[in-house]
This record gives sequence, structure tokens and C-alpha cells, in this order.
Amino acid sequence: MSLVEALAASAILLVGLAGVLQGVITASHQNALAGRMARAGSVAQQVRAGLEVLGRARVNALFDTCSSAPDVLALAGGLEALPAAEAAVCVVDLDAHDDAPTAASPALVPGYLAENRQVFRRVLVRIRPVAAASTEQVAVVVSWRSLAQRQFLPLFIGLYDPALNGALVEI
Repeated sequence: MSLVEALAASAILLVGLAGVLQGVITASHQNALAGRMARAGSVAQQVRAGLEVLGRARVNALFDTCSSAPDVLALAGGLEALPAAEAAVCVVDLDAHDDAPTAASPALVPGYLAENRQVFRRVLVRIRPVAAASTEQVAVVVSWRSLAQRQFLPLFIGLYDPALNGALVEI
């Protein structure tokens, strides 16, 4: 084997090793993202359970004060930009609500872990159709930072008007 052949073989080996290393880094990033998505899904389910316990009337009371702060609206994952002709949208900062509970409006998830609070942000988005409908939607949007961008995981919940749907179902 000549020196040129040995250098070519070494270069091919280095390219292969760089490809393997890139694959390991990509797989690690994807696994971390999947882990965060699973935790965010768990957080959203906790909020959903809290909403079910409250019932429709008290859930609607959460939306008495909609946020207009740009940093809170940015956490809605694009839902805040729905056309006004189709739906009235109200965004509530759930983290701020749970940080200052009152007797009339207790914390939605009282046992929310401090470690999740450091990673995730939670907002509620109510989507009320402009056309008369017996159903409103509430989206629990959990977001977190991943590299240079914010990731969003929405969980949609239907709020049914029991007087209009005939089944007496609320959530």
C-alpha cells in the first residue's frame, strides 16, 4: 500500500466517523425533543383534568381577563392570530393565574412541579366561534424552548353548552 492509498483510506475513515458522530448528535437531539414533548403532554393532561374538575361555568370565569401582553400572546402557538371574523380568541396566562390563586379562583393545577415550571410555559386559549354554536374550544398550549425556537404542544378541549346540545354534557 502506497502513501497516497493510505491517506485516501484515512480520509474515507474520517468522513465515515464524522457521519457516525453527526448521526449520534442528531439522534440525541431527537430523543431530548421527544422527552420534552412527552413531559409537555403530561402537563397539558394535568391542566385538562383541572378544567374538568372546575366545570364549564368556572372555566369561563378564567377568561374574564384576557391577556393582551405580546409576550403572553406569543405563547399561544399561532392561535391568537385566528381571523376575528371566524372566532373570538382569548388568551390567559395560566402560570400567572396559578402563581396568585384566590378563594374565588383557585390554582388549576395546585401540585404543578417546580422543575416543570422552569422548563414549560402554559397558557389557555378560548376559541369562541362567531357563528352561533353550542361548542367552544379551549386549547391548553404548553410551550418550551428548544435550541433557538419555541416549541408548542396544544391540547384542545370542547366546552359544550348543555342547554343547546340536549345531552347535558359540559366538557
